[in-house]
Amino acid sequence: MTEENKTTVCTIQSIQDVRPSKNYPPRWLITYHDGFLPGWLHMVHHEAISHRIAEYGFDPNDIDTILNVILYEKHMDHLHEGHPKFLLNTDTDTAREHHLSQMEELKKKIVYTDPDNHLEKIRQAHDPNDPEHHRLRKEFLARHKGARPA
Repeated sequence: MTEENKTTVCTIQSIQDVRPSKNYPPRWLITYHDGFLPGWLHMVHHEAISHRIAEYGFDPNDIDTILNVILYEKHMDHLHEGHPKFLLNTDTDTAREHHLSQMEELKKKIVYTDPDNHLEKIRQAHDPNDPEHHRLRKEFLARHKGARPA
């Protein structure tokens, strides 16, 4: 296997619901092992799911896609404001499709596994009917109206 074909398997070891104080937003602390070093950490705000729904128009019922996006985002090339597919420079569908295509490319090199079903903790906490999703989406679109193509 050549270096360019190497796949990294990241096994999720645990997920903790971290709520340090009322001034610090609650987060999910995801611990995973990448086959080399144990105990890698990924901190995810509880609101991250609502924010991805608002920003990219993900279906609130499609929690598995949203969780995948959140896991892979830290490996993505983050687009700068001058890039034509940057979230604010294009329509929601194009931004979402670009984000998903980056994730699919990364899946060729990095695979997340969850043999003990730790992600179920986040799935169970997610409410697809939470009005916060709709409020954030409306707020996001209003804030960026005119900054984005129609």
